Amino acid sequence: MYPKIEDFKTMVNRLLEEYPIIWTKVTCDRIGETSESLKRKLQEDEHLNNVPLKKWDILAFSFLAGKRHTSLSLSQVVCMYKEAARRFCIK
Repeated sequence: MYPKIEDFKTMVNRLLEEYPIIWTKVTCDRIGETSESLKRKLQEDEHLNNVPLKKWDILAFSFLAGKRHTSLSLSQVVCMYKEAARRFCIK
């Protein structure tokens, strides 16, 4: 059985409290987007699945490389980055 979406969002928010990710224009560049293009993509898909997973994976691998003593999974970190991107776009 899959967790409720509220439980998932709570988990991602807790992870971001423990491992803060600050999204900037430089982060946009790292996935080949501008602030404006990322905002458009968020309007088209609230989950940002219209940004190739490979780009999110690159960010997540980079994050995990600097945090060798963590039990975070690649998918958890991708979700953290997507949430950080959403927050950046709506501020």
